Amino acid sequence: ATAFTVDSATQITATAPAGTGTVDVRVTTAGGTSAIGGAGDDFTYLSALTTTMAFSVDPLVIGAQGVLTVTFGNPNATVSPAFNLTVVSTATVGPPLSAGGTCTGYTLGGDANSVISFSGLSVPAGGCTVTIPYTGRNTGTAAFSFNAFTPSGLPQTPADSLQVQVVPPAPVVTSVSPTGG
Repeated sequence: ATAFTVDSATQITATAPAGTGTVDVRVTTAGGTSAIGGAGDDFTYLSALTTTMAFSVDPLVIGAQGVLTVTFGNPNATVSPAFNLTVVSTATVGPPLSAGGTCTGYTLGGDANSVISFSGLSVPAGGCTVTIPYTGRNTGTAAFSFNAFTPSGLPQTPADSLQVQVVPPAPVVTSVSPTGG
């Protein structure tokens, strides 16, 4: 341990050094050093969640809908602690009004323009997805992003961002003049 505190005759709080995987924990006192073996003396390092962002179409046509998918990976054997996440988009896409996907148990919030927030989001072992539909609103670059976040007890998950072009619809030919020649 890089530091420790003796809490009581039966409990010690220790700060683990950097590491990965599962390691045996040994305690040394005036009476000797603890034995190793079995799961009772193991310490398991937890990994950060991973994220990827993808958009269903690029370019997105004004008036058409596309779906932003945020995929969360969880390499740990247990569900992540709950955390909050805010996805921000630019004004070139219509406001997100809902969210779907395989992640569950969160509360959806945000404003009527470019912010959608997830409160109490947990990621099961293996991972899950959140899908957010957007509609093309103005020509330009639609940018989607979220800041780094740190679920309690896990390393920080880095920020992520994605850009999609929003374009006008293709022109529709309704007549040709002259009709002959």
